[in-house]
Amino acid sequence: MNVLTAAREYTTRGLFCVPIPARSKGTTVKGWPKLRLTEGDLPVAFRGEGNIGILLGEPSGWLVDVDLDCDEAIELADQFLPPTPAITGREGRPRSHRWYRCENATTIKFSDPLETTSKGTTLELRSTGCQTVVGPSVHPDGSRYDVLDGEPACVPYGLLKASVRALHEAILESRGHNHPADPVPQKPAQGLSTFGLRPGDDFNQRGDLKPVLEKHKWKFVGRSGANELWRRPGKSDSYSATFNGSTFFVHTPSTPQFDEKTGYSKFETYTRLEHDGDHTPAAAALLAEGYGRELGSGVDLTGIKSQLTANPRPVQFETQDPGELPDHMFDVPGFIHDVAEYTLATAHYPNRVLAFSGGAESSGTAGLPTRQNRLPYAAQPLRAGAGELGCRQESFSRSELRDPFRGDVR
Repeated sequence: MNVLTAAREYTTRGLFCVPIPARSKGTTVKGWPKLRLTEGDLPVAFRGEGNIGILLGEPSGWLVDVDLDCDEAIELADQFLPPTPAITGREGRPRSHRWYRCENATTIKFSDPLETTSKGTTLELRSTGCQTVVGPSVHPDGSRYDVLDGEPACVPYGLLKASVRALHEAILESRGHNHPADPVPQKPAQGLSTFGLRPGDDFNQRGDLKPVLEKHKWKFVGRSGANELWRRPGKSDSYSATFNGSTFFVHTPSTPQFDEKTGYSKFETYTRLEHDGDHTPAAAALLAEGYGRELGSGVDLTGIKSQLTANPRPVQFETQDPGELPDHMFDVPGFIHDVAEYTLATAHYPNRVLAFSGGAESSGTAGLPTRQNRLPYAAQPLRAGAGELGCRQESFSRSELRDPFRGDVR
């Protein structure tokens, strides 16, 4: 398909076309935003080899173009933009334009606030007053544009505006903007566990990362808000990382010591630059520079020592003997009472405390099913004529315990 044929098809669909010089993106026609070429004008406007652009917004029935200007925008677009059958791009930049019908839409351009070059644009919602190059045009780098043949989806302006803004915010978030990045977890420094404050933790709190970065040929190139902008060695423009005072966030994949789109603590950054990622020698080196604190050091014990000096003898606490436990406290109705009374009636040396204890101990097992419902001998009461202390290693049934005066009671 040549440019004239394409222009005729676009015009038939109600889209106004603009002639553009070959391998160019901008038209040279004066007053082109007001240009309205009809079918009869096309053979003159598009003779020979050239490119073709489509007027956006109100002239072409509110046709708008979401131009995805960075790799992250293309990668994340499906997650945030409304679906549409009309998606175009070019060789090397596929699916970089999303087309919609959006009444009353206005042009909005989104940029990365930390990017100081012309590459800072993340995406753009293009409408009235703009034109976009379409196929079969040829890009300045020689790649060919796709022909816009799909029918754009109709979406409300509020929805599309919110969608492109959310996509832009997602791009910034993926670059580590708007919030502190999660640093790479710092591994514990082996052999330094006796320190109340590890050298690496101390460096994170009060260490200066700037001399370390400059030593390894990183260059400070400016600020954006609270962020410092740093450029990696070998790069001549823009920036490669940001530093907010605690987190060094690397945006580029071109640094061997760091991963792309990853945040690092000051100690982790120092370790990777100075000690190839080995935390043990890194911590030892920082210790030699005065970072870290041993357990117990720096603790003020003056107040405690003064109290010990004023009161050298330990405090003496006076205790009072509460006396014997009254007999009625041992009278627990039921099984414990029966066991205690039987024991007192049959023992050679009756003792109410021991009798009560035997009954209490027996109650812990009396409810369990045993052979012929008998109690273990370890918890049975003392009976008359049963050895030196009146204790016989046998078991007794509940009926025997309920009748304390049966048997050879003396």
